[in-house]
Amino acid sequence: MKMLLNLLILPILLAGAAPISPVLADTLTLFSSSQKLSNLNITSCSLNNVSPPLNKTTIALSAPETNGTLQYVALGRGTQNYSCAGATTPSAIGATATLFDVSCAAAADSNLLAELPVVAAKMPLDAAVLAALTVKRLTDSVLAGNNDQNNEIIVGQHFFVDATTPTFDFRPFGNQQWIESQKLESVSAPGSAVEGSVAWLKLGYKDGLGIHQVYRVLTAGGSAPATCDGHKGTFEVDYAAVYYFYT
Repeated sequence: MKMLLNLLILPILLAGAAPISPVLADTLTLFSSSQKLSNLNITSCSLNNVSPPLNKTTIALSAPETNGTLQYVALGRGTQNYSCAGATTPSAIGATATLFDVSCAAAADSNLLAELPVVAAKMPLDAAVLAALTVKRLTDSVLAGNNDQNNEIIVGQHFFVDATTPTFDFRPFGNQQWIESQKLESVSAPGSAVEGSVAWLKLGYKDGLGIHQVYRVLTAGGSAPATCDGHKGTFEVDYAAVYYFYT
């Protein structure tokens, strides 16, 4: 799985060293590395021994309910959204994100999993999507015959139906689950997190099907500036995080 992290980091370094499109850098890097991906599983790994890293914060989020089963571990890459309309300090108005299957990273290497949001938050969203889709296509081509090859790397989308209802929808990507959630607990991101990282959350069920608990952990970025200086109306702040979804 460390190969995946290297493939994501290298385009960032290339983009900083020369005037090359981040998307083009991702594409060239991934295709040039196709022969190195022959043993890399990306999606649909077993989550039987996986749990969120709740011991990383000063005050820990409470553990998952014992009657729930871990269904997905996903990397969310998107924006936290804010408004400065008629205000001197920003107010949160929701978020949007694309959810990528990182079950194999969660099952195989906790250090790699912790690095993925840091890397993803530095990449433009279109570059992150292209990188993920290209890696998945390459692994599918060399793992032909693997029963998991048709599982998609993009598994869901995250958005708000109103200012207080974070929603996660897996239905557009061939699954049945969705949840409109509510915030149950919030703790500050640990000191080891990227500066300006949003809080870690435990979310509970309001409405939906198949998902009843959600954790947002390993956050990178997303926090609003302290004041509205330089901002008018609404604005977005890039972020990434790892989400754990329980039945």
